[in-house]
Amino acid sequence: MKYTIKEISDLLGVTTHKLRYYEKIGIIQPEVNEQTGYRYFSVIDTRRFNLARLYRGMGFSVEECLSLLGNMKSIDIIEAIDNRRNELKKEVLFKKLCIDDMEHYTNFLKSIPELIDSVSIIELERHIRLEFSDNEKIVRDKKTLRLRDELLEYTPLIRWVSRIPKETLEKRSGDLHYHYGINMRFKNAVELGLNVDNYQEVEAGKYLITVFKKNNNPNFGWETLTLIQDYLKKHNITEFGDGFSSCIHSTAMDEVYSNYHYLIVKIN
Repeated sequence: MKYTIKEISDLLGVTTHKLRYYEKIGIIQPEVNEQTGYRYFSVIDTRRFNLARLYRGMGFSVEECLSLLGNMKSIDIIEAIDNRRNELKKEVLFKKLCIDDMEHYTNFLKSIPELIDSVSIIELERHIRLEFSDNEKIVRDKKTLRLRDELLEYTPLIRWVSRIPKETLEKRSGDLHYHYGINMRFKNAVELGLNVDNYQEVEAGKYLITVFKKNNNPNFGWETLTLIQDYLKKHNITEFGDGFSSCIHSTAMDEVYSNYHYLIVKIN
């Protein structure tokens, strides 16, 4: 049985363009009529194309499909599929964690109206943290930057967070010192197989939280800390830890950018 490219295209439900591409890289090999120049495909070509389509559905590249349809032994194909299956398991886990994180994020956004310019107490779960910036000046340590880039692969499970040391929270003026970095939930890091020993830890426990708005102001100002500082003083809370702040929402009206940030402070 021989098929023209139009016939095999109709049979397999694929474009002639894709058939030509698969022919070009060697997955299918039609016979060429030397007199007319027409290409004719066989049943073997249909089977090879469908196997390639099967492997593509598993997530293999076209080039990997060519190898799988080459001279590989069955045991090598089994190993390749097992490796790909393990990769897919990791991808599924990552997507599941992303879904959970998206729900957590939207719930947080819903709470902005009640948190803005007020102080509440929340329970924060354990996080890992990597710092690579002193204020906005980047640290040029290669290992740190490599770990940063690895964490970025797990967006949106990471958050860009500034750490405000306790010593800064105890002041009201002068240099407002903070450290820029990335946070991730500890449980997510463990499930994804990250070596948590490479990172700092943000303790679980009780935290004060507030949400504040900043307009066209790129840096922290003392006014962003005042509400929390006043709360600590009013309630005579002397045992507290570092603060952490991150942008959670941004709007633009009449060319004015408004960023909404949260600020949390560990209390004992």
